[in-house]
Amino acid sequence: MLFLLLLLAHLIGDFPLQTDRMVELKATKPWFRSSLPLHTLIHLILAILFSVPYGIAHHQWVVALAMSVILAILHLMIDACKVAVDAAISKHGSLGLLLDVVVVKVSNSKIEKANPAGDPRVKPAAQELRVTKLMLFILDQLMHILAILAVLLIFEPHAVASLEAFTMKIVHGQNPDLTILARVLTIFIVGLYATVVSSVVVQILTYPAPANTESTLEPDPQVPRGRLIGYLERLIVVTIVCIGAYTVIPLIVAAKSLARFKKFDNQEWAEYFLVGTLSSILCGTLSGLLLRVLLHIQS
Repeated sequence: MLFLLLLLAHLIGDFPLQTDRMVELKATKPWFRSSLPLHTLIHLILAILFSVPYGIAHHQWVVALAMSVILAILHLMIDACKVAVDAAISKHGSLGLLLDVVVVKVSNSKIEKANPAGDPRVKPAAQELRVTKLMLFILDQLMHILAILAVLLIFEPHAVASLEAFTMKIVHGQNPDLTILARVLTIFIVGLYATVVSSVVVQILTYPAPANTESTLEPDPQVPRGRLIGYLERLIVVTIVCIGAYTVIPLIVAAKSLARFKKFDNQEWAEYFLVGTLSSILCGTLSGLLLRVLLHIQS
């Protein structure tokens, strides 16, 4: 339960509560002048709000408060390292040639891009950049999860033992018998992974967007409509997977393709659309399968 609470606090702080302006400042300013201190404070407040009530209920509010502070410090360290690695890759890595033709700022939750039209170096460099940024994003999130587990192992080892027992039941196909609250938290966590977290993955995989094209996959923050479409699409797929109606998924792809049929004459846009749609559907399907396993849903 405590692991779910802390994981949910992390996801809320890293994605919905991290604005595009915060992302830009974190990537372009020194850490003490960037949004990193504010971002860390938000995580501290969320960790306290989610863990301290649990600690009070179990007469361990001081321990919960100490865990919140340590997790906030670890979050600051991980994010600072991530920003430094991201900057080092852009400056000194094999992607350095991209600097004079494209500006890319990737954080835990957003990607902002500019693609000068007509430069032949952008496409091959962008392909390598996608892989690098995706690996960095996944590694960053894994480090945050490991930090939560490490803190729990030190302060609340029984929580880790409960998580281990839950995992063993899942592996052996047994019903984990989650409480109602744990089920609600699990649904919210998977919902966040299916929407805002997957949104970052789709943005990275579809970089760079075709020039002079209004994206309906995962567009810039100034056009939230397309991003909302992506959220709804993946939530629908999660629901379909949970009820076992897998044959409906191709209909979603077909309907989305028909709505943009005329634009398929543009090969570059067609490739962009297909990569975005298929990666979005894949993220939704994986999230639905994960929810089925965690909640032991049988159809």
